[in-house]
This record gives sequence, structure tokens and C-alpha cells, in this order.
Amino acid sequence: MRHLSDIMTTQVRHPSAIFRGIVPYIGGRCPLCQALCLAGSFCSACSEDILAASDRHQHRCHRCKLALKGLDYCEACYLSKPHYDDLSIAFDYVQPMKSLLLRYKNSGQLGLAKPFAKLLQARLQKQGIKIPPATLCIPLPSSNQSLKKRGYNPASEIAKELARLNAWRIDHRALHRDQQRCYTEQKALDSVGRRLNVRDLYYCSTRLDTPLVVLIDDIMTSGATLDSAAQALKAAGVKRVHAMVLARASY
Repeated sequence: MRHLSDIMTTQVRHPSAIFRGIVPYIGGRCPLCQALCLAGSFCSACSEDILAASDRHQHRCHRCKLALKGLDYCEACYLSKPHYDDLSIAFDYVQPMKSLLLRYKNSGQLGLAKPFAKLLQARLQKQGIKIPPATLCIPLPSSNQSLKKRGYNPASEIAKELARLNAWRIDHRALHRDQQRCYTEQKALDSVGRRLNVRDLYYCSTRLDTPLVVLIDDIMTSGATLDSAAQALKAAGVKRVHAMVLARASY
């Protein structure tokens, strides 16, 4: 096997050839198409396609980013304005990304956290969204039942990677979930039931007198859990909440 230095010396006039030679040492493959690429990333072609697919929707609710048909707002946000101030999504919860995200959540494929975070980072850059370093970043807490089942919190793993990319301060203890409360799975409820189900589900045990918090979750459906968490952060003294999720599902 040739050494990396040999590859660099013999292929210096061909950058693409250098990259192909380096990749085996890096061990990178795109999680979606399996093409060679930098480790912990989607290949440039897949990344562009994923971001472009979400951009094709001409109408989205400007508050919750729900894809709409001919409207500029959704009924839920019209009736009740969310407590978060801004929302960023990486992609819509549709195939093939839906299957990839389910593998991340339910099959213990934690290696996907880094490429997912980079994809969300690419979305922020594409939209010109700049959040200062040292901003407080908080993942949405999981239930004890989910933690026991998976062994990890998917939102926390994404938050760790995003915080590293942006030099944010991450706090896993600022926001709490009421673990003693009787809770019905959100997927079994309609949009109204979801909001009632998570009312006062989250709380902060200390004051958070900070101008901005980045709130991270993996999948957003009705937005009820994000809204409940944002309300708890506002009650603790946070001035603005910028919610960020990987996938926006319809309901």
C-alpha cells in the first residue's frame, strides 16, 4: 500500500486524483449514496440535492415552515403564534431522508449525527443566518423511556455537533422534562391534542437571563413540543428562541 506522502508527490498536478487517494485513509462515504467523500459529511451532490428539494416548495408557513398549498400561513400558527421566534429546518421528512433519519434515531447509528449537523449548518449558511459564538444551545430533553430504549438522546447528539461547528455553549441541564407526568405518544393525537398533551411538559429550574437560545430537536411534526419548550425558556428569562430541527414533517 502506498503511503500518503507518495500519493501527494506523484499526483500533485491532479487535485481530483489526490482526493481519491486520500479518501481511503479518511474512510469517508456519503451516508445517502455511498460515494467517496470527506468523513462525517454528505457528498456535495447529495447535500445540494437535499437542500434544493426543500427549496422547491413555493409556499411555506413563515413561522413553522410547514409546506402549504397556495397559502402563506397554516391554521395552527394563525390561531396560536408559536413561542419560538425563529425556526430553521434542514430538510422535509420525506424519503429517502426519512429512512436515514429513522436509522439514526432507532438503529443506534450515531455516526450520522455529524453529517446531519453539517447539513443543518449548510442550510443556515445558505440562508445567511449567523448566530454569534458563545450563544447558548439547548437540546430538547428526551423522556426516560426513550433514553432507556435508545441509550442516547438524538437531539443532544445533533446539538453537540452544531455547538462544535459554531462555538456555541451547550447546556444539557438548563431545560427539564417532567418525567413523572402521564404522557401519551404524540403520534396518536391530532394537532390540538398534541398541544394539550405537552402543555407545561418542560420547565427550567434556574433563571436564564440571556438574549438568545438555540433550541435543537430532530423531527418536527405539529411543533407542539418545540413550542412548549420555547415557552419554558421564555418563562425562565430567555429573550429570543431560535429553534432548529433536522426534518419538518407534515401532519
